Order: sequence, then C-alpha cells, then structure tokens
Amino acid sequence: LELTNAREEHKKRMASDLAKQNREISDMKADATQKIAEQRKAANEEITHLKSEANDQIEKALAEANKKLADVREQASRTMTEAQRKAGEITDAAKAKAQEIQATHVHTLGNLTITGYNSKLSNMPFVEKRDRKDSNGANVGYRNGLNLNDDLVSVDSWTKEQIETRTEKLVKLALQAFTFDDIEF
Repeated sequence: LELTNAREEHKKRMASDLAKQNREISDMKADATQKIAEQRKAANEEITHLKSEANDQIEKALAEANKKLADVREQASRTMTEAQRKAGEITDAAKAKAQEIQATHVHTLGNLTITGYNSKLSNMPFVEKRDRKDSNGANVGYRNGLNLNDDLVSVDSWTKEQIETRTEKLVKLALQAFTFDDIEF
C-alpha cells in the first residue's frame, strides 16, 4: 500500500509539475504573443510615421518644383515678350530701310524693264515677276526673251546693289548706242 501511495503521490506531483509547466508555457506564449503584438503595433506606428514624413517631404519637394517651374515660366514669358519686342523693332527697322531703298531706287533705270504687263507685275514679289506667264503659258515676266532682261532671269532676288549695277550697265549701253556728237547743248 505504501508503494501504491508513493506512486500515486509521484503521479500527483508529476501531474502538478506538468500542469505548472503547461501554465508557464501558456504564460510564455501569451507574453510572446503580447510582445509580438506590441512590436507589430510599434512597427506599424513607425511605418505610418515614416510614410507621413515621406509624404510631407514629397509635398514639399513638389511645392518647390512647382514654384521653380512657375518662376521659369514667368522668366520665359518675360524673355519671350522682350524677344518679340526686339524682333518687332528689327522688323520695323528692316521695313523702314526697305521702304527707303524702294523709294530711292524704284524709278531708276536699272529697276525698269519693258513688258506689256507692267500694271499686273508691279506689286508682285521679284520671283513672281520674273516667272510670270500669261493664260497661254507664254512668258510675260522678266523671262520674256528680251536681251534687256538677261541679267534678271538668272537671279532669285533683286537688291539695291543689283539695281545700281544694272543702272550703270544700261547707262553705258545707252551712251554707246546713242552718240550725241551731232547735238549741241
């Protein structure tokens, strides 16, 4: 009976120890689960904080970039306006110079030629005057076959210098063609 009692006592102690170990394991699991939950919570809070800081930095960087872009656009607009103003001044000066040259050279001998279509050609650009054809396809512009126009058919523009050179040439030809030896002045 003593052996049976000792065995029973031993079983009880072992059951008690096992129950105690199970409680300790359970407590350790609960502690570990709580610590994991706390760490997850802390990690999530840190992630949320980092996201917030990153968003703040992104918003700040975007605001700075937008300000710089607005500054660049404003400067570009000012530069463009200034360039347009200067281009207008240059264009106005060029127009004035062209009008001055036209006024001083339009009726010089070097700027005149013979054509039956003078009124139709008068305000056209030079190349159109040179290449003008009638409704039948015949050349009526400067390519009309007259020797007088030979120096006009091979150029694409008509400048002050060309007019002056042609004037000198035509004056020399006229002086050669018409001698004034028999005329008294």
